[in-house]
Amino acid sequence: MVCIGVAAPSRWLDPGALRAACGILEEAGVDVSIPDQNFRKNGQLAGDEKTRVSALHSLYEDDQVNAILCARGGYGAQRILDMLDYDLIRANPKPLIGYSDVTCLLTTIASRTDCPVWHGPMLTDIASGIDEVSLQRLIAIVKNDASSVPETSLSVLRSGIGEGAITGGNLSTLAALCGTKYQLKTSGKFLFIEDVDEPAYVIDRLMLQIRHAGMLVDLAGLVLGHFSKIHDLDKFGFSITEIVLYHCKGTNFPILSGYPLGHGRSNLAIKFGSQFYHSS
Repeated sequence: MVCIGVAAPSRWLDPGALRAACGILEEAGVDVSIPDQNFRKNGQLAGDEKTRVSALHSLYEDDQVNAILCARGGYGAQRILDMLDYDLIRANPKPLIGYSDVTCLLTTIASRTDCPVWHGPMLTDIASGIDEVSLQRLIAIVKNDASSVPETSLSVLRSGIGEGAITGGNLSTLAALCGTKYQLKTSGKFLFIEDVDEPAYVIDRLMLQIRHAGMLVDLAGLVLGHFSKIHDLDKFGFSITEIVLYHCKGTNFPILSGYPLGHGRSNLAIKFGSQFYHSS
């Protein structure tokens, strides 16, 4: 039987929700290891930085743990980037699964260690009720029985031809890394982005920030996931599609939308580094 180790690198998850989600995984034939760190509270964070880093390192070193699933996002993962032992992680490769604030861990660990990382659902999503397809795909990934990229129908916002490795994640988190040593390198990549609960003008500002940082210059393509609970769209006067197309002027890569990725009941996990091709 495979075993998932639960990490909480950001905010703490309500213990009731944590146990409920673990119960669903156990019913599906997956053992779950829950370090005590998941029950620590340091303000909104699941323990202090040293505690969160130590727990994550321990899960990587534990030979009984086949994959690491994050409890939830929120905020806090960026605070531990400087404290991670990337040599330790590289020496103990196993899938790390999460999204939202965990984006910074996915992109940094992928770039520095080549260890497998998956942008996908977390325990909080299981507890709140992700759709069955997303749940079964997550379980298949843990059991090493899933394709890197699921087949799904996408809408074409701008036609083009592109092929490259998948990367990306939460737009707010990617923008927060701009100008730092952890800024995501996107040249030649297929960039997937998503976000939640922001005013429309903030989405515009985030797109402007990654554009100014050079992240849209040499993309193989751009794919939009869920942009959930985006408010003041009427007040701002532009849709998400219009905002994205505006900031991609002067480029010619394909732009697609409709991938079920990010904050939504449907959240199909994808493996960063997998090749993605589009022609239209």
